[in-house]
Amino acid sequence: MLLSGTTGDAEVKWKHRKPAGEPVGPFEIEFDFTTGGVHRVGGFDLLAALRAAPGGLTAADAAPHFEGASESAKNKNARRKLNTLVAKGLARKVEGAPTQGALREPDRFHAITGLASLDR
Repeated sequence: MLLSGTTGDAEVKWKHRKPAGEPVGPFEIEFDFTTGGVHRVGGFDLLAALRAAPGGLTAADAAPHFEGASESAKNKNARRKLNTLVAKGLARKVEGAPTQGALREPDRFHAITGLASLDR
């Protein structure tokens, strides 16, 4: 884990440096100096974004909200997170239709509705 900020900052950046499984973060955390508490600031809720997108999302749609050194890395990170939601039964994937030759439209992911009590 890596925390970066300056002395006295109420908010710092948290990054998981050597993940054992799926990477976590990075995200901002906030220190409450009065209570000694630490809280996550903001963040991107991919499932909420899927639920708010009636036409679904592609990995490219979600990619700007994820970390990565390149657009390709961000797309791969977003696709992994979307496929995780599919594996958990919270989303479904619709494969992109063929466009030209071996090219295909991007896969679209849609939230499965009516499962609010099953969120994990």
